[in-house]
Amino acid sequence: MADPTSTPVEPAAVAAPSPAPSPTPTVVSTPAPTATPEPTATPAAAPTPEPQSWYQDDWRERLANGDQKKLRVLNRYKDPNAWSEAGFNLRFARESGEFLTKLPDEPSTEEVTTYRKENGIPADPNGYWGSMKFDNGLVIGDEDKPMVNEFMQMAHAEHWTPKQVKTAVAAHYKFQEQAQIAMAERDEQDRQTAEDTLRTNMSPADYRANKASLERFVGRFPEKLQPLILNARLGNNQALFNNLDFVNWAAQLEREMNPAHTVVGASGNAMAAIEDELKQIADFRTKDRAAYFADEKMQARERELLSAQERQRARAA
Repeated sequence: MADPTSTPVEPAAVAAPSPAPSPTPTVVSTPAPTATPEPTATPAAAPTPEPQSWYQDDWRERLANGDQKKLRVLNRYKDPNAWSEAGFNLRFARESGEFLTKLPDEPSTEEVTTYRKENGIPADPNGYWGSMKFDNGLVIGDEDKPMVNEFMQMAHAEHWTPKQVKTAVAAHYKFQEQAQIAMAERDEQDRQTAEDTLRTNMSPADYRANKASLERFVGRFPEKLQPLILNARLGNNQALFNNLDFVNWAAQLEREMNPAHTVVGASGNAMAAIEDELKQIADFRTKDRAAYFADEKMQARERELLSAQERQRARAA
């Protein structure tokens, strides 16, 4: 058993705790910028294959077909396309007249001969007739040939080509045909206007009498002259018998020259026709005076016949 009076045991010394070391500060480094990636190189395009030629290497020999002269010309061109282009350019230049000989202001006989030969111009104006064949069937009549010959002489003096002469002749007849069509249309319009005016201003009987007077008027001319009178035209190209002033004047003149016809028509013997009709009226009056005096139309007709008979006798006196 332990002695309570024993000296107490000193507790063991406790070492002072060492101070904790200061924490080492964390160094935050700035991130380096992200490097731009190197661009990916575009792969080189595959070379375009040479187009297949539509011609073969021996195209010159094929075209020349054994002709060495042609082959020497073809050897100047690298391919058929160049050869074709040169040919078209030559043709276009020829068609444009680029290669034609130009005549000087005062050409010599030799220069004129050369120029005409190069341009297909005949040596004589009559040579143009060989080109006077038209697709529309036009045929130059004998009555027009002197006029066309005169034109050809003028054209030849000016060194016209056959094509130019043919074009001018065709244009002349075309314009002539158009003028004839226009004239026919105007004639019909004028004729209809004159007829409508006369019918409006006259009774049917007077219109027929006026028309008959015109026919007798034309009949007074010699037979050979009658077509000339009927087809005559005024200064403004209006048909003579479509002019109202002339028509009325001619009809009135005929009535004055032969009044009997105005009441009995185009009878061969107008006076005899008047006398016959007057006799018929007189006979009717003798048989039935009452009916005669009741018929006003018959009395008016009798007066008309007597008046025409009197005018005809006065004219014959």
